[in-house]
Amino acid sequence: MSEVKLVIHGKEYSLDCDPGQEQRILDLGMYVDQKAKELGGAMNEGQRLMLASLMLADELFETKDQLNVVQKASPATSVVQDENGVSAEETEALAEAINQMAIRIDSLATRLEKV
Repeated sequence: MSEVKLVIHGKEYSLDCDPGQEQRILDLGMYVDQKAKELGGAMNEGQRLMLASLMLADELFETKDQLNVVQKASPATSVVQDENGVSAEETEALAEAINQMAIRIDSLATRLEKV
């Protein structure tokens, strides 16, 4: 077992992980930290992490929804896939989903700054 130290919104967290997963955990932690910092405004740590978690869950759900739309729209047998098994249509849909998530996150951050 390896140990990784994450800093999220100025607070350090120690986390055990499987060997070889350290960089992935650090990258995820930096992403969560970025989301927590985007929230701005005066709120306690629990509120900040809860809202950051909701933002990330919203991103995940939106991406899953977009992927489901793409999968239903194109039969798997006739889709050309890259080396990772991802079609051009899926890549395009995911890019659009990420763009839409960025817009929603920006909107959330703006509303939270007013709180």
